[in-house]
Amino acid sequence: MNLSIVIPAYQVEHYIGTTLGSLQRQTAADFEVLVIDDGSTDGSGEAAERHFAGLPAARLIRTSNGGVSRARNAGLAEARGDYVLFLDGDDYVDERLVEKIAEATGFSASGERPPDAVVWRFVEVAEDGSVQADFFQGKPPLPKRLNGPDVLKRIFFDRNLRIHTAGIAYRRELLTEATLGYEPGCVNGEDQEFIYKALCRAEDVRFIDESLLCYVQRGSSVTYTYNVRKFDFADAFARTALELRTRNHPELDRIAAVLEGPYLLEDYLYTIRTCLEGGNGRISALMRDIETHYPGLHRRMKERIRTCRAQGIPLPRSLRLFAASPAAYALLLRTKRSAALRGRTERSAGEPVSIPSGAEGEGPR
Repeated sequence: MNLSIVIPAYQVEHYIGTTLGSLQRQTAADFEVLVIDDGSTDGSGEAAERHFAGLPAARLIRTSNGGVSRARNAGLAEARGDYVLFLDGDDYVDERLVEKIAEATGFSASGERPPDAVVWRFVEVAEDGSVQADFFQGKPPLPKRLNGPDVLKRIFFDRNLRIHTAGIAYRRELLTEATLGYEPGCVNGEDQEFIYKALCRAEDVRFIDESLLCYVQRGSSVTYTYNVRKFDFADAFARTALELRTRNHPELDRIAAVLEGPYLLEDYLYTIRTCLEGGNGRISALMRDIETHYPGLHRRMKERIRTCRAQGIPLPRSLRLFAASPAAYALLLRTKRSAALRGRTERSAGEPVSIPSGAEGEGPR
């Protein structure tokens, strides 16, 4: 078995058919599918089983609701493939994905050591399938191969590479030998933590320079809602930076410093913005929630901003504004959004309009 595809499924009854349908159409059959029903109450497990026909090997594993990290860990524990891919229950893949992974990992005939991971491009799509964003557009082609630290360098320093949770397949022994797993209970940042911890151990990463994944952006996604637990990412980044520093690698030490500095701050402001846009826009209520659930987090972020500025590290104007006055930053967001909505009403019906994502310099990692 070359590939195990682990799919955590929670309340995705109306989406998982598309996910599994894309696997039914694969041009290669050397894979298994493990659907982890994470205590769904909407019939996600039954919907998955209805689409098992046509798959070479598929299993449904039911667990009590424990979150996506525990579900992925449960799937990893049951996986039998040489490689493991974690695919969400509302995303879907190109019909050649398994074939392409097999080509990238099949080196037994030549005697070459199999790679530790395989990475491919992805696009973000709306629920109707329309492409919303392609990070790789206008970027240089993906390389043929790199070691893990060089992959991380491209992510953190060159900023011309992103890896989605379902945009990478790992050699299973790499994960099991390091006892790597997703952080239980973490609701945001756990995917980046897992990817970076795996990559810092990888000696050989192969790339497929094609978009083989459609990452579905649903309006009900945690990204678009008011959920103070999204600030879990700060602890995830701290754990990752600590792990990178234990590897005794100068490049990984530099990456850890960026992860704890500009990278962390940009994600902090991005999360502030998405919470404001997903709630009632009251910055005072959000800051109280943050302090309740993560005591001292905002103070630490302000200290990081001061440290970066003292070190001459450039930061977006929006970050400097937020550090000086969260209320002024919230007012800026409301003003920009109101202006965008007014512009929409003045346009003819059906003409597309883009709503600014917020102040300059922000973006999801």
